[in-house]
Amino acid sequence: MIRLIILFSSVLMRAALFAEMTPEAIVMNNLIAITKKSVEMQEKIKMELATYQKYNLDFIQNPNDKELLFQTIKSADRLFRSINEAHLTDNFSPEFLNELTLFSQLAKKKIEK
Repeated sequence: MIRLIILFSSVLMRAALFAEMTPEAIVMNNLIAITKKSVEMQEKIKMELATYQKYNLDFIQNPNDKELLFQTIKSADRLFRSINEAHLTDNFSPEFLNELTLFSQLAKKKIEK
């Protein structure tokens, strides 16, 4: 019985040492890496959203400021692209996405000129 316990303990210790090599550990490492990347992208979107909202509010207060309009359009386009790239459109209201789409289309027109 003691030999069995020692043998079992030895197997568990060996398994613990090589746990990083198991397919399950590899899957978990990949999942953690993907999750970290996703969180980083969401943090980036959060910052871009704050920038867009600031420019948008400033533009509403100063509707004749063309530079502010340009910055609003640029930040909306960047935010819209990031949201799409991260496949997060389902997390935003259709009205907000339509607003970003409009600004994004203006950004494309500005680039074409």
